[in-house]
Amino acid sequence: MKKTFRIKCFKLVLGVSLCFLIYLLVSLIIPPLIGTHEQSDTQAEVSITTSERVCLIDNNEDALLWRLRLIRSAQEEIILSTFDFRADSSGTDVIAALWGAAERGVQVRLIIDGINAQLHLSGSDVFQALAAHDNVEVKFYNPIRLTQLWTVNYRCHDKYLIIDRSTYLMGGRNTSDLFLGSGGTSRQNIDRDIVVYNGGFTTASANTLLEYFDRIWLLDTNLRITGLKKLLPFLQDVGLRSMTQNS
Repeated sequence: MKKTFRIKCFKLVLGVSLCFLIYLLVSLIIPPLIGTHEQSDTQAEVSITTSERVCLIDNNEDALLWRLRLIRSAQEEIILSTFDFRADSSGTDVIAALWGAAERGVQVRLIIDGINAQLHLSGSDVFQALAAHDNVEVKFYNPIRLTQLWTVNYRCHDKYLIIDRSTYLMGGRNTSDLFLGSGGTSRQNIDRDIVVYNGGFTTASANTLLEYFDRIWLLDTNLRITGLKKLLPFLQDVGLRSMTQNS
């Protein structure tokens, strides 16, 4: 009798597993084949005539320093979008700088791709504390949902930082030791950023980027992260240490 029960349980588990596997495969293969792709003409609307100044950032250490300086220079608003954000050495430095800006009254909005955020940030105390700050809004872009596995390939690879709706940094670097700072890992990626500046005035390219961010920010597939307020004192200590080391 026990053997028969075990066999039935095994068959049930096997059946459920096979059904889930079929559902997963169908979700990953069929939607991209039948989906539609929209082409934006936003790029054509940007004026070529401009007084913007552009600075290239090729060095990973400079890339981290530029991010920290820009964040610390903010007076009103910070927008940060990234595909991968990790609470490692450089990532914690960025979190501490964002916390310091929020403490000054700067409004911070942060959007991170949902898969990497769930993998690397959900268990991070410093990140959860940052998300709990009253002046900080955090969203995960399209996190994995078992009821919508066909959207698992819909990822957000954007990487940009906008300061006070005028100056912005954009490029291929994620926010982690793999791309920023002096290393901390056995390997580092080689990439490039640009900083675009126009004396603090909002320009056509900055407006285009802001409009794009607003469209992504308001998507109903994003998940709002509220964080844990009980961890705020912990982040304050981390922030003070980081600011001392990078000042």
